[in-house]
Amino acid sequence: MSLKASVGFSRKIGEPHFSSRGASVHLEVELDDAVLEDPAQLLEQIHDTFELARSAVDAELSGATSLRRPLCEGPLFESHPLAIDPTLNR
Repeated sequence: MSLKASVGFSRKIGEPHFSSRGASVHLEVELDDAVLEDPAQLLEQIHDTFELARSAVDAELSGATSLRRPLCEGPLFESHPLAIDPTLNR
């Protein structure tokens, strides 16, 4: 039997003129059943996953590009280039 943990993190940042922008991420990880015997290890793995989610949201909101590749790359673009980059249709 496998153990799954679901972790989510959301953040909203206020912007001028009553506007805001936000980001959220939800991760599901599979954990070894042995962590049930060691609650401290279970909490550490959940905490590590939560920190990963928090880092992803913070990077997204700060505009960090080192974690992202351009939309015009990868398998989604190769199968639907016009849906992602409409300038290709010109």
